[in-house]
Formats: sequence, structure tokens, C-alpha cells
Amino acid sequence: MILVIGGAFQGKTEFAKSRFCADEAEIFNAFHLKIRETMKNGGDISAVTESAKKFKIVISDEVGSGIIPLDKFDRDWRETVGRELCKIAACADEVWRVSCGMGQKIK
Repeated sequence: MILVIGGAFQGKTEFAKSRFCADEAEIFNAFHLKIRETMKNGGDISAVTESAKKFKIVISDEVGSGIIPLDKFDRDWRETVGRELCKIAACADEVWRVSCGMGQKIK
């Protein structure tokens, strides 16, 4: 499995598709938003992470940088996304950071 992270609107999906010859069915896109939705609905976060690991590629925005949100839910969400991405990165074959459509291999 390959993890692709980066800022919003930085070309992560197009990078993943072209670099790894992947189609939409092989990509778990917007991991960060699925975590948010699951937290709002009181769902099982670990189930989302385990489900994502089954895909060829997991794509997520980096949400841990910048100003710390005032809202407690947003702070908790940001922390949860970071912790779950650490779990995915630990078992990923490769980890890439994308900025301006260009990827940099981290692992």
C-alpha cells in the first residue's frame, strides 16, 4: 500500500494516478474527510483505518499544520487524523508528500 499526503488542492490524486498507474477503484481518497465523518457519527475510527489499508493507494490532506483550531472537535479531529496516518505510514510500502503536483518520497 502507498500513502500519499500533502496540502489541499496540491495534485495528490493526479500524482497518484499517473505515478502508480492507478484508477479510482484502487484509491482510498480523502482519508481525512472520512475520519471527520466517522467521528461526527460516532463510528469506529480504527475500522476506517483498516479499510483504507486494503487499497493500493491512500490519499489524505495534511491537516496538522497551521493554526490550531479553536473548536474542540476540530482539534480532536486533527489529532485523530495525524495518529491514524501514522499507523498507515508505519505499514505502508511507500509514503509520498505532494506539493504543487510534485511528489517527494519519504519512505
